[in-house]
Amino acid sequence: MRVSRRRLFLTAALLCALLLTMAPLSAAAAGLPDVPRPIAVSAGRSHAVVLWDDGTAAATGPSEYWSGISAWTELIAVGAGDGHTVGLRADGTAVAAGDNRYGQCNVGRWTELAAIAAGDEHTLGLRADGTVLAAGANYAGQCEVSGWTDIVAIAAGEELSLGIRRDGTVVAAGEDLGGRLEDAPFWRGVRAVSGNGNHAAALLSDGRVAECGQNYSKDIDVSGWTGVCALCSGRFHLLGLRADGTVLATGNNYHGQCEVSDWRDVVSLAAGEDFSIGVTGGGELVFCGEIRGENSFSLDALFDFNDEIPLRPSVAEALREWTDIRDVEIYRCYDSAEDFAILGLRADGSLVSFGGLGEQCDVSAWTGLTRAAASEETVLGLRADGTVLATGSNTCGQCDVSDWRGVVDVIASDSWSAGVTADGDFLFAGHREYDPIAWLEVDGIEGAGEWTDLRMLSMGSDGFAALRNDGKLLCFGFDRLTALFWEHPEQPAGRLVSISAGAFNLAGLLENGMVWVMGEDRFGQCGTEDWTDVIQVSAGYGHTVGLRRDGSVLAAGDDSCGQCDVADWRDVVDIAAGKFFTVGVTADGRVLYTGIDA
Repeated sequence: MRVSRRRLFLTAALLCALLLTMAPLSAAAAGLPDVPRPIAVSAGRSHAVVLWDDGTAAATGPSEYWSGISAWTELIAVGAGDGHTVGLRADGTAVAAGDNRYGQCNVGRWTELAAIAAGDEHTLGLRADGTVLAAGANYAGQCEVSGWTDIVAIAAGEELSLGIRRDGTVVAAGEDLGGRLEDAPFWRGVRAVSGNGNHAAALLSDGRVAECGQNYSKDIDVSGWTGVCALCSGRFHLLGLRADGTVLATGNNYHGQCEVSDWRDVVSLAAGEDFSIGVTGGGELVFCGEIRGENSFSLDALFDFNDEIPLRPSVAEALREWTDIRDVEIYRCYDSAEDFAILGLRADGSLVSFGGLGEQCDVSAWTGLTRAAASEETVLGLRADGTVLATGSNTCGQCDVSDWRGVVDVIASDSWSAGVTADGDFLFAGHREYDPIAWLEVDGIEGAGEWTDLRMLSMGSDGFAALRNDGKLLCFGFDRLTALFWEHPEQPAGRLVSISAGAFNLAGLLENGMVWVMGEDRFGQCGTEDWTDVIQVSAGYGHTVGLRRDGSVLAAGDDSCGQCDVADWRDVVDIAAGKFFTVGVTADGRVLYTGIDA
């Protein structure tokens, strides 16, 4: 569904009047035609989301946090995190948009939901059976909710997850708020919970509020609150909605985010970092405070959005248009699910691309290629005669490859390029800090001499790997979770014939057709022990994919976005694993895709 320009105009007019008066103003009072009305709000740190009574949503703040939500329909709830937006549909499924660098938008397979909650970098879903799902960042344990049962309500904060059991007790996971969250499990008769950066609060059955946390500003004081029916936490302030529609506020008020004393008939509240927003029973929006930052907004343009932002076709739709493809390569940015590029090498040696390559990366005129490699700002093309083409940013000399000869493999980073020749020599151009031979020689460390007789290279998230013709694995740099140190990389029992470096692990194909994986296994991406007759392997963010000799495909690991749904793929000749997706090429040149935004 697209939001009509008529609706955008009317909404902008309504909110322009609101800005001038700083008081509630309904569409009817303004003499405007009937339009969908807001019925609920949610706020992240720097953006706000409104649920309309027709089941659609709108948002304001940085557009990358919510772009695409105009297509959402049949919504019954919305949530806003630090940089992402989630929606709950009437059929119990969820949708999400925005920042997905930690997988916080991987909710497409959730079903039978009764509620959703968005933390800074994680998302919670409450199922009808009282269990809870979680996706996203888990560095404080905020996603460790799989054991929760009999839950009737949820809330998510910065690094915090809260749940209420049917008996009115509270469960919590994640940041312990300086040790003070230990009070939460002792709360009884709890009807609602809320939490954010440094505090958590509980609404008790008698309308009083209990609060715990670090309360750095010492301004949060709920001791006199009574008659409260709902809570919401900003980063440093707390709002309470009373049954009579008035609103209480406590905490940091440096930006006027607690100036709510004149709000009346409020039915939904939300608190951001430095602002508060609400909806009245008459469908009016009220606001106080400010949203700061590069993309800060004013109320007169609060919802003048979506139609101005072209929606990108889904990845699957775009790739279905490709024909005569024989090989795919992926630029994988592991800091963002959306920041990637897929390159398709056609049988005639030309390239097609989809995704996040810079505008300077024009490869439309390239021909005679046998493979390609890309970073966000640079693309390399390896030609059949062993020469290399380069385009894009050359700030560090990473495109200075015109004199390379006899090359058989290339990899690209934003600040350097590397290659391997048919003689096994290592070639390097760009930022010298990432040249393993120069680095070892300068520091006088043994090992520079091992970077010879090379067979292939593979890029990882924080480093890269090389495979020698004798099957020995070399690594330069390391991955913070897998300890892929160049000094002492683990070696498999069998002889390696190819390698693929991912975000948190490295996969290798053994000459006997089996697959060896080293590194992080929290998603089960190392579960390849029973794979046989494999001829190609590719490592992604949290999953591993293998191509078998008969053209079928195997996958192990994270399947939160369907990136492992390859069991029915047939007649495949090439594979590549991205962060939350998998791509394959069939013998007749078609491209297969499964995963995020499929």
